[in-house]
Amino acid sequence: MTNHMAVLFVGVMILMAGSVSVVIALDQQEPSASVQSPDTEINGSPSVQTTADGRRYIVHPDELEQGCPGFDCIPAIDDPAYINADQASWLDNDDRVIGLSINNVTRAYPLRILNRHEIVNDRIGGDPVAITYCPLCRSAVVFNRTINGSTLSFGVSGKLLDANLVMYDRQTETLWNQIEGQAIVGSLVPSRLELLYASITSWGDWQQANPDTDVLARDQGIYPVSSYDVDPYAGYGNQSVVGFGVDKVDDRLHPKKLVAGISIEGTPKAYPVETIKARGMIQESINGTSVAVFQRKDDGRIGALIAEYEGTRLELTRKDHGLQDQQGRLWRYDGQQSEGDGRLTYLVPKEFYWFAWEKFNSESLVYTE
Repeated sequence: MTNHMAVLFVGVMILMAGSVSVVIALDQQEPSASVQSPDTEINGSPSVQTTADGRRYIVHPDELEQGCPGFDCIPAIDDPAYINADQASWLDNDDRVIGLSINNVTRAYPLRILNRHEIVNDRIGGDPVAITYCPLCRSAVVFNRTINGSTLSFGVSGKLLDANLVMYDRQTETLWNQIEGQAIVGSLVPSRLELLYASITSWGDWQQANPDTDVLARDQGIYPVSSYDVDPYAGYGNQSVVGFGVDKVDDRLHPKKLVAGISIEGTPKAYPVETIKARGMIQESINGTSVAVFQRKDDGRIGALIAEYEGTRLELTRKDHGLQDQQGRLWRYDGQQSEGDGRLTYLVPKEFYWFAWEKFNSESLVYTE
């Protein structure tokens, strides 16, 4: 067993026996805005092929790494329990959480819990969603769990693709890449799950903006609550070595540098998160299209918009609850005009470690000051 694989198995054993949590925020209760997500592809989206035993695939099963022994080696949460925000005294303001707001229901999913479960199958306001997190890629992605009218339930397969979590659905045992939400081996290939708005913020910022939020409880009837006080991946984010099938990494950034990635007309670009936070907003042109990548003032989330309206390039500045253009018009962070019917195209930024973004976006540009 390699040293890197040994580290992962040690981590899994700790899971079976951190203090960082992330907020992915979903604003499904707001009017639907025009949305674009990074149009990344898995290995160039090769055509669907079939294995000798008849399984459909776009990534051959032999290309997957075995991260832990098998299906559900890391247990997903299928019947999540919640507490009120004022009961979550065990969360520090700097803890990161995945925060969702759907159909007037707000919930926070601490990463210190997701480190040990990676998937939560939930329903929010009646909508079936999967909250997913890969600690190795620091990728927190939320999906609608419905495919072709059927609701799927997801678990951890034990497999990895370029160090990324490979999920499986319990209905067909199809394998799914977590970063892209795409079926890669099985009967549902090459289906994709619907990506929901996602971003990262702190528990302190999320709670201040959403004081009535529910919080995923530590007591899920799976592990002792004290187990969530120990980070099984402590130190991993500071290491330059990735392992788990990732041997070469583009050296333009540190492999574990956090980036927010977007794509414009097939051109992906990564923005270091620390730069976005330091500047508040970055506005530039990609392929002749004006884009704005920013940190929201209200809850600290990262967002992105196409900064153009009716053929005019907008010069945007951040306000407490949105953005203001050069004509004084106010726009909500999701792109909806505050007073009027105007709408800007909202881009869904993906926030991962650099190595993870680059592995699925090998031609990515990188923002530099």
